[in-house]
Parts: sequence; structure tokens; C-alpha cells
Amino acid sequence: MGKYRVVVSNPAGADTSAVITLSALSGTPEYTWSGPLPITTVDATLSLPGTVAGAEVFGTVPKTIVLANNTVINFETNGAVATVANGSPVWGGAGTGLGAFGGTTGNPDFDSVLSEFDHDGGPKVITLHRLIVGHRYSVQLFALDDRIGNPGARQVSFQSAGDGHNQSASYTMSDNAYLLATFTAAQEEAMIQENLPTGRQGNLNALVVRDLGAVSRP
Repeated sequence: MGKYRVVVSNPAGADTSAVITLSALSGTPEYTWSGPLPITTVDATLSLPGTVAGAEVFGTVPKTIVLANNTVINFETNGAVATVANGSPVWGGAGTGLGAFGGTTGNPDFDSVLSEFDHDGGPKVITLHRLIVGHRYSVQLFALDDRIGNPGARQVSFQSAGDGHNQSASYTMSDNAYLLATFTAAQEEAMIQENLPTGRQGNLNALVVRDLGAVSRP
């Protein structure tokens, strides 16, 4: 960051612009992480600030969710919103499945989204696509696991893929919670790493990306 001005001159004289502040955005986003937030009704869970820029389910069945305010959220599966590079497969192997969400939001379509999952040994690297440089974004990250015995042993956390110090708290997948990360886009893509602290097979279910608008500069 620095303060700059421009001097323009010709034989008739010179003129100096006002001083402006120029900031350079790092190519690695600085994420601000929420603590774990509860998944309750579909409207309480998905009615968050910002314009929905895209949503994705990491399973095989796309779903359209309609909120009470008539906002439509399309959970896509084709990688248009995000792609995931899997970690090293473990005993179950890498793949997708059903049944990860042990609860209800009052909306069977959203319950279905939360029950789909991509699973492997992790860590996973999530790449978000089609961002607008200089805009502030939030990404709602769902990683749930109520499928089999002793689900409380399964933990998850997220971090900047390029900065291990920029890391969220971890939470238990069976607690039916999500994390929210906010950041400013310096490129058209941004990466988030999912960690599995217990070293066991873990899931990524879905995400929602919201555009919070252009960052204002003084």
C-alpha cells in the first residue's frame, strides 16, 4: 500500500493530481473464518447477506432450493462453481455417496443436498471459479458426516491453501454445522484447503458463494 500522485506537464506548464492510496491485493486470499454455525431451517441457514454467485453440491444430483423470499439457489454438480482435488484415498477410496446429513431443515431438497458428499482421505483443495477481482466474497462450507458409527471422532477444519497460519477452528462433522469464510478476490480463482485433523476419511458436502460487492477504497 502506498500514496501516489501523477504529474502531467507540457510546454504550457504542469498539473498535479490529488493524492490517492494504491493497494495491491495478495494472490493468496486472507480468509476471515466464522466459528461453527448451526444448520437449522433452510431459510435460516441460506438467507445470508450478499448476492448468490453460485452453489455446488459435491455429489451426483443437482438440486434447486427456493427460499421463503423467493430466492432460488441452484446447487450444481458440473464444476462451474468450484472443483475439488482429492487427497490420498484411504480405506473407503475416493468417491461420492449419500446419507451424510443426520437432520432436517424442513426442505427435502436441501436435506438431499446436505446428504450428498465427496469423500476421501484428504486434505482436499477447493478451487472457486469465476470471481471478480476486487470484490468481497463469502463462501459457506458444509462438511458433514452422520453416516456410520462413532461420527463424533470425525473433525474438519479449513485454511488458506497457501497459508497454514490462516486457518479456521475445527468442528465435529456430526454436529451439523457449517463454516463461513470471507475474503477479497485478487484473482478469478481462489483456493481453500479442507483438513481432516483425525486423519480419517472425511466429507465435503456443499458450498455457497456470495458476492458482497466491490471493496471501497478511501
